[in-house]
Amino acid sequence: MNHGALKTKILELPYIENQDEFQKTYELIQKSLTEKKFLKGSHYLEEMWKIREKWARAYLPWRFTGGTRTTSRAEAINSLIKQYVSSKNEVSDFINFISSFEKNQFMIISK
Repeated sequence: MNHGALKTKILELPYIENQDEFQKTYELIQKSLTEKKFLKGSHYLEEMWKIREKWARAYLPWRFTGGTRTTSRAEAINSLIKQYVSSKNEVSDFINFISSFEKNQFMIISK
């Protein structure tokens, strides 16, 4: 497997939903890393294999999360804040933004 294909397989691995397909892809990646003597990558992948239930879609229990995982909820909030507040703003601008955001959320919930 060439370098580009290997990279693509690695990036796709967390999103595979079928456990058998995940297992086969993992083994293919591991074999390719070992053949190319990428021992650090191979060791890292082995360590990640041990905790795959925390990050691999195929092993996560199905629960609607709107696409959020672990820290992505906090990252989404940070991204939202960065859209409306910059380092050029004053603290009062940030407080006003948060207040209006909370009011909008309350209005959505109460409807």
